[in-house]
Amino acid sequence: MNHFDIPLNVGLIDSLTLFVELEKIKVIDYKLITPFQVYYEDTAEIIEDLNPPKPIYIDSNAIRFRFSKVFWTHPKTNETKEMVCITITAKMLRERYFEGINKDNIKDICEYINSHNIISIDLETLLNANVNDVDICMNYRLEFKAYQSALKMLYDMVKPSKKHAVELYPRNENQRINENIGLSYSRRETAKIGTPFIKFYNKAYELVNNSVDFYNLYIFPQLRYGLTLKNLIRKEITIRNAQHKASLLKKRLVTSTDKLQTLNDFLQLKQKELDLIINVQLKTYYEKKQFSVSSELTSIEKVLSYYMFELVERGMDKVMLQYPLKMIDCKVNRSRTKKKLEQIMDLTFNENYMEEKLNENSIANQFIKMQNIW
Repeated sequence: MNHFDIPLNVGLIDSLTLFVELEKIKVIDYKLITPFQVYYEDTAEIIEDLNPPKPIYIDSNAIRFRFSKVFWTHPKTNETKEMVCITITAKMLRERYFEGINKDNIKDICEYINSHNIISIDLETLLNANVNDVDICMNYRLEFKAYQSALKMLYDMVKPSKKHAVELYPRNENQRINENIGLSYSRRETAKIGTPFIKFYNKAYELVNNSVDFYNLYIFPQLRYGLTLKNLIRKEITIRNAQHKASLLKKRLVTSTDKLQTLNDFLQLKQKELDLIINVQLKTYYEKKQFSVSSELTSIEKVLSYYMFELVERGMDKVMLQYPLKMIDCKVNRSRTKKKLEQIMDLTFNENYMEEKLNENSIANQFIKMQNIW
C-alpha cells in the first residue's frame, strides 16, 4: 500500500482496551499504583483514608490515552488479579494512522507506549494481554449527497422493534445542512449482542473539526503528497466484551482461531474475517428481505419479476433493467415491451422495498449493498 493511500472497503482495528497483569510489567511512574490521601490546603487538613490510585492521562502531541490500575476477577474461579488497563488507538501510529492497528505495526505502538515512561512492557506481554472494547472500522469513498441519501434509506428500513435504538443526525431535517451527518445504532457504553454499537460518520469532517490538532500535525502535511480526505466516510463497530466475542465464534464469523481473548488473537484474524465481523453487525437491525410475486402476473412475467428482483439485489437500478430494450429495433414493439416491463417493475418493487428511493440514487444503492444487510 502506498504510504498516502487510505485502505477502502476493508475492516481495520481502530482502538481497543488492553488489560495487562501488573506483575508482568515494570512500573516506572508509581503514581499509577500508589494510593493517595486528600489534603485541603485552605484548612491544612489531611484525610487519613487512602484513596485508590487515579488514572494517568496522556495528552501528547494530539494523541490521548490513559493508564489505570484495576482489579480483575475471574468469572469462574473468582480469583482476583491486579491489572493495568491501557487504551490503545491507531492514532499512536501518527502519520500511519489510516493503516489501523495490525501485526506489522504493533511493535511501533509498544514502543510508543513505553516512550511515556509510565510503564515498561515488552511486545510479547502486550500481545498476550486480554482485550475488550475493540473498535473495528471500514472506510469508504462516497459523495456527500449520495451518503446523505443512503443514511436516510438505512434509517427508514430499520425494523420497528429496533427503531428506538437508531439515531439519524442531525435530527432536524430543516436545519441548515452541513457535513456533520451520521447514523448511530445503539450506544457504545450500553450496547448488547442484540443491539450492537455501529456508527456511520463523515470521517473527513470528524478529523478536520473534532480532531483538529491531530489533523494539523499528522494528516494535513500529507495532503501535498497525495493523501486526500475527499468524500471519506467511515463505519465503526465495537466488540464490547466476552459475551460479544463468544457470539462471533458461535456464529462462525471467525474460524481461524478458537478464541478471541488476547490482542494477538485479534491481530491474527484474516482480512475476510475482519470484513465479515464489521459487516454482519447491521443485520440485527433489519428484517430479512423476502421475495414474493404478484398474483396479477402470468407465468413468464413471474419469472421476469424474480430475475428483476435478483438483479436489483446485486446492485442494478431501473435504468440498467431497461437496457435490453435497446436490442429491439422496432419502435412499436420496443414501446410495448417497455410499458410491460414498467408494469412488472411496479408490481415487483412495492413501497416496502423502497424501489423509488433506491432508483433516485444508484450510488447510494451500491453503498447500501456493500453493507451486506441481506
